[in-house]
Amino acid sequence: MDAVDEYLDEVVDEVVNRFLAELANDYVRLYRQALDRPIVLTGGMACVPGLVEEFETRLSEELDRSIEATAPDRPELAVATGAQRIAERLVRSS
Repeated sequence: MDAVDEYLDEVVDEVVNRFLAELANDYVRLYRQALDRPIVLTGGMACVPGLVEEFETRLSEELDRSIEATAPDRPELAVATGAQRIAERLVRSS
């Protein structure tokens, strides 16, 4: 599981030091709202048993606050499903 640990370390670092830092810098109100809602993990790695819970734990520790993480039932399909829904709305509105 060393590869998974390394992956999680990189993801948490990216979320904390790049994404959330930039969000806090540019959009303080949105940053506060984002931390009060569950973070949804998508993609194939979210299928790894225990990954979502470990991400939640590590991110909570890094931010020194309770963070909730979740994943859809089929995280490997979530991005494609979302893109399909957006495309359908765009087609209907044109």
